[in-house]
Amino acid sequence: MPPILACALALFASVATVWAGPANKAATTLSIAVLDDNLMTLSDQYFMGARMAAAEANANTSILPDATLNVSHVMLKPFLDGQAAFYDVAVNLCDHGGHHAFFFNTKDVAAVAVGLMPSFSTMAYDPDLQDKHLFPLFHRPVNSVSQDISILIAQFKFFGWTRAGLLISENKLWTKVSGLILHAFPQHGIAVLSRVQMPTYNPQVSKLYYPQIRTTFEFLKSTRLRIFIALLNIGQAPDVMMAANRTGIVGRDYVWLLDTPEFHDASVASRWDTPWDPMLLRGVGFPFFDTTPLFDDPYFTDWMPRFVHFTTETIANEPQLYPTLDINQTDPTQQSHPASFAYDDPGDNTTPSLFVRYGYESAMRFSLAVHKLVSDMNSSTNAFANRSILPAMTLARLTAPFQGTRPLTRVVQFTALGDPLPEAFTWQMFDGMSQVGEYGATVATVVIDMASGVATFTPDPKVFMWAGDRPLSNVPRDFPRMIDDFVAPRRTGTIAMLAMSFVIIIACLVVAALIAWHSGKEHMRPHSPMLLALMMVGLALLQLQGLTIVGRENTLGCRLRLWPAVLGITLVLASMLHRGAMLVGTLSAALYPNAPWVRHFGTIKGVALVLAPCVLTIILLVILTIAAPMTSTSVYIESFDGYRFVCDSTPATSALTWAIMALLAVQLISALVLALGGRTIPGVFNTTLHVFASVLVIVVLSGVCVLQGSNPTSMQTQFYFESVCAAVGAVLIFVVMVVARIGRTLGKLTLGKLMRRDQPSPVRQMTLIGSLETLSTSMPGLSFLASHHRLAGSRAHLDAGRAKSHAGGLHASHSWDSVKHDYDITLETKTPTVDEAIKAMRSLIVISGDSCSVDRTAVACSRN
Repeated sequence: MPPILACALALFASVATVWAGPANKAATTLSIAVLDDNLMTLSDQYFMGARMAAAEANANTSILPDATLNVSHVMLKPFLDGQAAFYDVAVNLCDHGGHHAFFFNTKDVAAVAVGLMPSFSTMAYDPDLQDKHLFPLFHRPVNSVSQDISILIAQFKFFGWTRAGLLISENKLWTKVSGLILHAFPQHGIAVLSRVQMPTYNPQVSKLYYPQIRTTFEFLKSTRLRIFIALLNIGQAPDVMMAANRTGIVGRDYVWLLDTPEFHDASVASRWDTPWDPMLLRGVGFPFFDTTPLFDDPYFTDWMPRFVHFTTETIANEPQLYPTLDINQTDPTQQSHPASFAYDDPGDNTTPSLFVRYGYESAMRFSLAVHKLVSDMNSSTNAFANRSILPAMTLARLTAPFQGTRPLTRVVQFTALGDPLPEAFTWQMFDGMSQVGEYGATVATVVIDMASGVATFTPDPKVFMWAGDRPLSNVPRDFPRMIDDFVAPRRTGTIAMLAMSFVIIIACLVVAALIAWHSGKEHMRPHSPMLLALMMVGLALLQLQGLTIVGRENTLGCRLRLWPAVLGITLVLASMLHRGAMLVGTLSAALYPNAPWVRHFGTIKGVALVLAPCVLTIILLVILTIAAPMTSTSVYIESFDGYRFVCDSTPATSALTWAIMALLAVQLISALVLALGGRTIPGVFNTTLHVFASVLVIVVLSGVCVLQGSNPTSMQTQFYFESVCAAVGAVLIFVVMVVARIGRTLGKLTLGKLMRRDQPSPVRQMTLIGSLETLSTSMPGLSFLASHHRLAGSRAHLDAGRAKSHAGGLHASHSWDSVKHDYDITLETKTPTVDEAIKAMRSLIVISGDSCSVDRTAVACSRN
């Protein structure tokens, strides 16, 4: 037989006596021990409430007229661990301390070993406490594990969820609770598919402890579950929600359910150097019942003045009884302030502390229960004090409601297991605006049948809102369908697109090699062949864009996501910018006589300035790849109820990407400006239309890919778009910038050779004359006789041309040998502008197959 019961039945047996005569409060003393293993304000408040009830009972001769209640605060040693150790302490308190009831604020399950005596706890949550063979006289005002599990099951059934994940803190209690969940849920068709324990970590050692718990949340993500039940220690909710946010398992598609709201932490301002965002709690729910006093109830309105009087007197006269009270505190909004110490709303001081009310109610209920027991057995309080009638005390007597039960704490009655039945259980949800430690809004009511223990969950559609502002009707799924949206590498379409891309890559590289190899040929020299080769390399790089999204988890592809498109376009534009700057700079005197600064574009510094955006673009690409790369992740897509594997961006990644896009826009605009500025350059060098057409191709096809990629119907479709756009763009730019220009020159050369065979016409001279004639359009003092020579050197036209030249201040004569096909142009001028033009011609005389010399007054060419 347990020692406490033996002590009650054997050592202190006595004959019951009948109350008679006048009241004698000093006849017997009943001792109540308020046990605690941690010095907290809540404990002091509970102690204060119990003392208030004892004082009122002692002053009331109609309650225990032959006994006095004495309440003491007993601190347990914090090193005590295990039920056996606490049981020994309880025995000692019973046998040697003379205590008759135990009220405690410790959450440790083992502390309720005193359950053989009348006992009450405000925090003990352990499911073992429902065993009335071990704890026949234990009761508590907090909802039990079985009640919370019933509420969770009711919610799962209401929303049709059949799968869940379980996250528990390292705690003996939560290990036990998780076992009960694993046992109860399958009986209702709910499968707990994962159970993972939070690793041990110490925030006080390092604030950057996310790596210690990251693996846990990566595992939860890998399960693909959407409904998670978290059994957490106090203070861990911010860690859990911020870690879940980093891992990508919070938001509108996820539901987090807590078993208890006790996770407040006044010091929470940030985690891992990241500010705490209350929106992370949006939609997080937990079971709850309102404990706010009924302010309008007659009992409470009568009780409140007594409460104010007692707390004021005891704080003023006995402050040493409450260690957490600070008589020197001057800020009334602090809980330790004397005037605010006994209230839940320090500063306002309108709502008595819940723990003061718990202490008062439990002590008063105990005194009334003992009074009723003694009266029913026609005995005396001393008989209870010496434990002779203790076996007659039942849980039903201890938990019998009295007039103040409901007004003070909203508890209507207690179950046969000692658990409370409040006016109504509720389901609370955080609204995203409340800070940690503040309860959320009531979004549902729960009714638990007292007989069966089955709960009924009834949400309020007007206030119920999931995370991401999903209404009640848009219920998140517990597990998405097994549909993965990704580019399958072995799919026929993928293989075909990749084959096409690699064929184009090889073709571009072969063309680039051929252009470089024949760069000295007569038909290649006017077209900057090395720049054309660079452009072909850029077009080859573009074909790798689709490859970056092939596969389910393409970590390397996401890291290099922007490289093919951005670097390829940059190389194409760089070749255009370099050639445009050199031509405009070389011909600046002729094209822009009133803007001498333009000639600097033809210098090394000028070209470097034009190419600066290209260099900056590549630098930003390198920085993005190293410091803020895109990461491969899966995102739930509601439209098809599946996962899409995408490259996810951080804010830093997005900022760098926008900067790169801005630099590409600068390059495009610069290429257009230079092409427009050189629109009057001689035909063999003029690429205005070619550049405009190429830029148009880049802008249109890039825009198509960006618009399609912003909301793709599928990743496979996006892959097709990117691959086809890159291929079409490469072919069009190749045709415009390479085939059209070089083909034009080859055509002229071929035509010239044919004409030299049939007639003595200086066709190859026409290129030079055409160039000079183009210069004359921007320099009125300079004109040449190109049109006359096209008429086989008509003498009349030649004379007319000379007369026109003389009128412009320039004498130009032309002669050619019909046999040797040699020709020369003699210039005679004193005009500085024309002099500048002659100098400019030195960089434009590139006549295929001819050997030309240029000086200030003459251009002489002969056929090779």
